Amino acid sequence: MSSKVEHEQRAIRAEETLRKTSHKMLAQQRGFRRNLEGFLCSWRLQAIKKASAEHQSVKTSYEDSLSQLASQVKSMANQIEKMQSEPKGSSKTKF
Repeated sequence: MSSKVEHEQRAIRAEETLRKTSHKMLAQQRGFRRNLEGFLCSWRLQAIKKASAEHQSVKTSYEDSLSQLASQVKSMANQIEKMQSEPKGSSKTKF
């Protein structure tokens, strides 16, 4: 074979190898991208779950405090009502 034909055949094989390598690299890149997207979705989901749990904890604490304050207000209102219904000078109830 002539060197020109051999050179042409090597060039064709090199182009084919380059094309195959390029396809493999693109497939790997797509795979990496899918993995990264999966990781990010998972991370976001965990962050949302954590924030939701923290929110629920704060909400529960707030509701408990609010309930305690409402109970104290009701108790104090009852004491005031009793004091107002007693004759003046005979009040024995203290705050």
